[in-house]
Amino acid sequence: MKVLLYINGEKDVSGENSARLKTLLSSYGVDFVQFEDGEFPDKEGVSGIFVLGGDGTILRRTEIANRYNLPIISINAGKL
Repeated sequence: MKVLLYINGEKDVSGENSARLKTLLSSYGVDFVQFEDGEFPDKEGVSGIFVLGGDGTILRRTEIANRYNLPIISINAGKL
């Protein structure tokens, strides 16, 4: 299985949460492709999208989920 991974660095300044997420995905044999703002990564073989960030980050990544018709799993690291 392969997923797309978006991490908002402003919400994970230390990188601790993203490191834990990557370790967890790898331990279950899940390959991931991390992408940045403005990118529309290749969806070939992708089963879903993981997003680590606040409410706004999650809502902005739904554009990619909708475009590719993929489920989105979010981890809210925001303050609201």
